Amino acid sequence: MFRKSLRVILIAVSVFYANVIVGYCAGITIGAGASMTLSGSPTITTNGNWSNQGTFTAGTSTVNFTGGSGVTQTLNSGGTGVGKFFYHLIHSGAGTLQLVTNPIDIDGNFTNSAGTFDAGGFTMYCTGTWSNTATFTHGNNSVILDGGSQTINGSTTFYNFTKNVTTAATLTFDHLGTQTIVNSLTLNGASLQLLSLRSDSATVAFKIILQFGGVQSLSYLDVLRSDASGGSTLVAGTTSTDSGSNTNWLFAAPVLSVSVLPATYGFGPVIEGSTNVATSAITVTNNGNVVETYQLKLTNPTGWTAIQTGTPGIDHYMLSAMFHGATAPVAADFADNDALSTAYQTCSATVFAKDTSPPETGVGVPVGAERRLWFRFTAPSYSNVGTEQSIVVTINATAA
Repeated sequence: MFRKSLRVILIAVSVFYANVIVGYCAGITIGAGASMTLSGSPTITTNGNWSNQGTFTAGTSTVNFTGGSGVTQTLNSGGTGVGKFFYHLIHSGAGTLQLVTNPIDIDGNFTNSAGTFDAGGFTMYCTGTWSNTATFTHGNNSVILDGGSQTINGSTTFYNFTKNVTTAATLTFDHLGTQTIVNSLTLNGASLQLLSLRSDSATVAFKIILQFGGVQSLSYLDVLRSDASGGSTLVAGTTSTDSGSNTNWLFAAPVLSVSVLPATYGFGPVIEGSTNVATSAITVTNNGNVVETYQLKLTNPTGWTAIQTGTPGIDHYMLSAMFHGATAPVAADFADNDALSTAYQTCSATVFAKDTSPPETGVGVPVGAERRLWFRFTAPSYSNVGTEQSIVVTINATAA
């Protein structure tokens, strides 16, 4: 069947498709009070927009968006209630398919095989297989896999990714792809009903990365052949099963621990108003069992106050810290955001790090890894304290 254009806009009018193999539409609008029902397993192909303010009954159909290069198609599902679901949804055009106005619920498979799928920040629910071999733009959205056993093909960067089950199920990953989670990873089974995570290869691990700073909720998992290196340690905890060949996973309670050697550094006598760079580093070691990111703060000595910008005056000083390599930095390598304060500051690629590439940082420090910490001290212009001063620097480890 060939249709140049289809617009369903009349109130209380139903359009029923039966025994359709392939239908072509320039765009579909289902008006308020109208309905569109597909029976069997037809395929609707469109290079236009989709808007549903009425009722769409998908059956086991496939809707394929095929807009060409430079074309942006919009998809307003109308919501996620009854009459809004898709079954199989495909984007195979070289252009962009963009979600607008509402989240989307896909009761079958999601396939993005060409161009760009722009989620626009809207939540996506998928009950079947998730396949992405093109560009997926999350827009800070959530992807929720709400089926039983499901498969992920290709590579996707998710913002929030969730799969929770109450009945035992398996989530199978494409070993050729990499799944990257930016903000939040949630994978949970239930007691005696584990969610199994598996590679589709009998010999090659699947790759999953939770970016440093992301949060995780993981429990009641059975994990086999997974590589989580390059991101935060995935802490599955004691409710989960380590079935072997896993990298950067923890199946125990997390332990955060850090050691410093030597425990003190002395600048010796300094001249008022002078700037002094340490001639040796403090070695900071991750002694915990998870990847760590460090936080630093100082405690002022009696009679002195730390500043973070400008030039120290009477009884004011500046102490800056920097993770760096084996070669001592120079005074100019330190920036204002490397200055310590009495409140914890979290390390980043630019905070407490030499702002050049590749920096050595206090972010995402692997278990057992060492980082070298250097100090720069700018003395008060004048001090009313005539005795030696001791500044305490505290390093706190957080799960990366």
